[in-house]
Amino acid sequence: MNTTINPSQSTEKQTANASVENQHFSSRIADPYDTPTDALHRTFELSLTSPYEAWLLTTFTMSVGERLWVSSYRPLQQVKVKLTFRQGTLELPELTWLLERVLRVSARPSEQRRQHARPLRWEVLSTLAKHVDHYLRSYDVIAMVKDLAPVMDRAHFDVAAWNIPSPRDNLEAFEKHMSIFTDCLALAYVDDSYLR
Repeated sequence: MNTTINPSQSTEKQTANASVENQHFSSRIADPYDTPTDALHRTFELSLTSPYEAWLLTTFTMSVGERLWVSSYRPLQQVKVKLTFRQGTLELPELTWLLERVLRVSARPSEQRRQHARPLRWEVLSTLAKHVDHYLRSYDVIAMVKDLAPVMDRAHFDVAAWNIPSPRDNLEAFEKHMSIFTDCLALAYVDDSYLR
């Protein structure tokens, strides 16, 4: 019996073709858009570790976005994202809060223009929560929450009951609620069975 571990000729040919196609695809990726001068304080560039993180971020911020550029979704490579948010919506404090406290991703905005420390704006955070809440209405959130926490605590019960805490009244409860939204989105990303 002759056993070899060399790839077949067809495999080598497919690999060579894929390499050429990949180079061609890479050369067609557009550069990020130029930032308008009046949007410098609300435009951010990020490097994310996966297409999933890019999807998660854009799902949370879709309702406040003005412009978006995403590099190639090639596997095993960082995904570069450039976002400009609408006037009066997300700025550095809210974006940093979203990345660190809710999405739990390691990306940091590349922001050369340091802003003065400013508190989070509650109305902006509430807008993000309402958007994700609306997105999740297409799913069986009760089933998701039961799968996430078989014994529900108050935060999971609030998500299942569509009861969003006020960030102004209780930021900690609001952060927990948004983190559970993130966990629900993770389920939605991998499992279509939760769709209504």
